[in-house]
Amino acid sequence: LNFLLADHKTLFVKSFFSMVDILTVVPIWITDGRTVPVVQNISSSNDMILYVIFGLNATRILRALRVRKILIRTTDPVERQVKEMCLNLIVMVLFFAAIMQFLEFSVQPYDFHNWIYFAVVTITLVGYGDIAPKTAFGRAVDMFIIAFSIVTIPMMTTKLFRSMKLQSVYARTTYLPVKKRSKHVLICGDHDSAPLPQFFDDLFHENHHQFELHAVLLFPDAPSVEMVMLLQESIHSSSITYLQGSGMNGADLERAKLDSADAVLIMTNKCAINQEEQDMKCLMLRLSIFRHLRDSSNSYHLERRKLHFCTQLIRPENKKYLTHDRLLEFRHHLEDVVLCMDEIKMGMLAQCLSFPGANTLLINLITPFDMSEAQMDEDSLWLWEYKRGCMWEIYASALCADFEGLRFIDLANLLYQQRGILLFALQVPDNDGINSCGNSSTSLYLNPANFVIPKLEEVKIVAFVIAKNKVQSDISSKIFDENDSGYREELQGIRGKRDSQRHPHIQEHHDKKDDARESTSHHIAKHLYLREEQRKQDLERQHLQHNFHLRAEPLQLSEAIVKTSFTAEHPFANKHTIVISKDLRNIGDLIRLLRARSLGDLSYLVILSPCAMTAEVWQTVAEFEEIAFLRGSPTEE
Repeated sequence: LNFLLADHKTLFVKSFFSMVDILTVVPIWITDGRTVPVVQNISSSNDMILYVIFGLNATRILRALRVRKILIRTTDPVERQVKEMCLNLIVMVLFFAAIMQFLEFSVQPYDFHNWIYFAVVTITLVGYGDIAPKTAFGRAVDMFIIAFSIVTIPMMTTKLFRSMKLQSVYARTTYLPVKKRSKHVLICGDHDSAPLPQFFDDLFHENHHQFELHAVLLFPDAPSVEMVMLLQESIHSSSITYLQGSGMNGADLERAKLDSADAVLIMTNKCAINQEEQDMKCLMLRLSIFRHLRDSSNSYHLERRKLHFCTQLIRPENKKYLTHDRLLEFRHHLEDVVLCMDEIKMGMLAQCLSFPGANTLLINLITPFDMSEAQMDEDSLWLWEYKRGCMWEIYASALCADFEGLRFIDLANLLYQQRGILLFALQVPDNDGINSCGNSSTSLYLNPANFVIPKLEEVKIVAFVIAKNKVQSDISSKIFDENDSGYREELQGIRGKRDSQRHPHIQEHHDKKDDARESTSHHIAKHLYLREEQRKQDLERQHLQHNFHLRAEPLQLSEAIVKTSFTAEHPFANKHTIVISKDLRNIGDLIRLLRARSLGDLSYLVILSPCAMTAEVWQTVAEFEEIAFLRGSPTEE
């Protein structure tokens, strides 16, 4: 039947398994109803042929080699080679044991397991001699077994060692938690080895009190020299595990123990030449990990905990692909954050141009420092204050139930006086519940003075504070002594004097009916997905007109080019800012932030670049006011 169904019948007949089938099926037909000739009584060629055909019935054991088709599914070459080697050895032992039992049965009627013992002793070249062939056919086959073992077994071991040598040890490593409840962070995607030491210094900083945290790196390439030095010589080497593999491969994600990870970080190569391609790789990797989590047998654990998921992108416009994610319902179990590198970089640069020193302040607040009081020189007061301020960081913490009913301004004053920490923002869930990306929608309020803390059982609020370390910043539990009567009186006094005016967002939140809050996320996501594209564009245009200085009509590039000098062509411009850039692809992100209405009075922006301005890039800045372009070099007067 297999022969008739085969596409290439000649190749089918010549194949190994086809020959095994022939040697298995044909002897069954011929020997059906016949008895095995006794080897001592064989007197004719017909009896010899019949005896050999009966012996060929042992070839049925070779059909077990078909299991190799299942072993092909094993992705690890070393693991697959080990399994094939074990299968071959088992089949060899059973086949040779069956042949020897058939040939020696008339002289030595031992059971089959005794001949298995003989085959193992012979193949391993031990040769105890307690069982030995006595017939001429048995001795001949025994010589063949020894010769076959001497040639075949070294070939299999050599192939195994070659596979182990060619494959990196990092491609076979599996992350094993030190403790049952230890936490680990999965880092994958693309990476640049240069900033990783600083990244790990911040991740494992003692101020964060993450003493049992482990980092698992999953990258497609073998570790570079810098990475190997980091893994071997770094003070965090015991907390870092490097795995060579891909986040697109489910087996590699299982090696990294994705199902039990506390956080996942997809890194991007911000220096990539093709930024669009790099973002698409990160988005595909993100989708692959989501699907693995959704389809995993352990995915029910996500309902009991929140998995922190962070994705790095380069271009802000690529965030639009997150809106059409079909795994929206599953993502409710994730704390999903998307970071756009160009958006952050251009935003900090714009803040630095508008408010000098703002970037230094932000960097100091997100970077941990270790500066003891002995290192501070009090002779220079500003330097002493600067170093002391560098020791503080931004932390997020839940609120204690004791703070319910307090105004933000009263709570901030209380925390500063009692704990010495600065409360400056609150993150509050929106009424809609789901944003356009399918996540739990929240709003961030900076210093909302009259915001009244609601019942925390109904609303999950996250507070952002500036503190020295994580322990000091934790305000999620009772932070004062319950027997402190002065503290209780102070809280009662604050509640008695608080303004009854509620924040409009919270007032509206409490006015919502319970039925509206119970609307399913799937219905909301579907509604958002079916919105018309034209309406999105209109809303975006309204947002730009309300928050940025826009022209009534886009400015033509020919009108913006400075042909002689800027002062001669724009004599009424009181002041201007020069933006120097060789690569103009991301200039629109910077110009947009510098045209914000919140910055007050406008000043001309002169783009100075040795490269020509393309029409595609100019479209990103043409609608903003007071823009000029000058082609030239900043090294020439």
